[in-house]
Amino acid sequence: MPTEAATGAVTASSAPAPTYPVIASGLDNPRQLAFAANGDLYVAESGHGGNGPCIPGGDDPTVSTCFGTSGAITLIHGKRARQVITGLPSLAAQVATSGGQLPPGAQAAGPSDVTMAGRSTIAFTVGFGSDPVNRFAFSAASSAGHLLGTVGTSRVSPGWAPFRRSGIDGVQQRADIAAFEAVNNPAPPVDAPDSNPNALIPDGDGFVVADAGGNDLLRVSASGQVSLIATFPPAKACPPLPIEPQAVPTSVVRGPDHAYYVSELTGFPFCEGSARIWKVKDGQTSVYASGLTNVTDLAFGPRGELYAVEIAQNGLQSGPVGAVVKIPRGGGDQHEVVAAGLFAPYGIALRGSSAYVTTGSILPTTAGGGQVVRIPLKHSTH
Repeated sequence: MPTEAATGAVTASSAPAPTYPVIASGLDNPRQLAFAANGDLYVAESGHGGNGPCIPGGDDPTVSTCFGTSGAITLIHGKRARQVITGLPSLAAQVATSGGQLPPGAQAAGPSDVTMAGRSTIAFTVGFGSDPVNRFAFSAASSAGHLLGTVGTSRVSPGWAPFRRSGIDGVQQRADIAAFEAVNNPAPPVDAPDSNPNALIPDGDGFVVADAGGNDLLRVSASGQVSLIATFPPAKACPPLPIEPQAVPTSVVRGPDHAYYVSELTGFPFCEGSARIWKVKDGQTSVYASGLTNVTDLAFGPRGELYAVEIAQNGLQSGPVGAVVKIPRGGGDQHEVVAAGLFAPYGIALRGSSAYVTTGSILPTTAGGGQVVRIPLKHSTH
């Protein structure tokens, strides 16, 4: 539907969406992903929550948000996949009666992004999506609970060498993003503080983190100290609703110009065409691209073109059928659809002449339907 913001021109074929090669399947709400130098591909799986403790899930009294340890990090090596870190925290919906609007395990928050932090060390974000004060109930019930809303690191064994699967005992908490938001709340939402660290990239000896709940971009130092880089304002309201959707930053990448580029999901009512990509340099923000819809991840190509994943090409209220679009060097509101008809796509990583994209990223408890698919591109990345 049209909005007051520029909706942009999107080109796409009317032909049915092609079937892409499946690199890995049986994943539990896979989100963002990253390649190691040797070609290993790591995927953050948000899981499907668990049996509790639970907290109220919002306005619907039949729905609770329940804790479990179904989050994981998976390694894909060639045509084989295995979980290398298990027992990570996960929150998802549980329905008390058949009248609930959500299936059990829906709207999962857990491991959401992963990146290399050395040859044999990975770093990852663990989402939360709630007021940080709610974390105490989960921390008291499980040794994994304290990892909600944080950046963690763990050593891994490259390749398919014999290994011992790591649980949370091998995970180090590098930064407590939720605690920072609780104290500082630099971009106040409508009510209480909120934190949902969704994406990260290496930055010197530390990291840069996009917090979808806090609507901000944060820096994590080598010692784990968190500081503010930038905040992101709401989008324009889309008629007929007067609601200005929150930004909900979902991804951060470093561009060829060394600036940070940050994508938006945008909050309710998830308006078509209202998502922006922000350029952040020296703490200053500017809109780099506009007219996008519910963007969840970004990746730069070799010629400065920017690939964006739209989890729902027509807005989340129309269903999670998404696309990968290409934004030309320099940005703007003109985008080319590279792949359409993808079911709940989320993360993207480029290697060679292909994009590797997670799909089935927001499935309920009957999960294991998540995949990584390979989409051919019209360039070579090296």
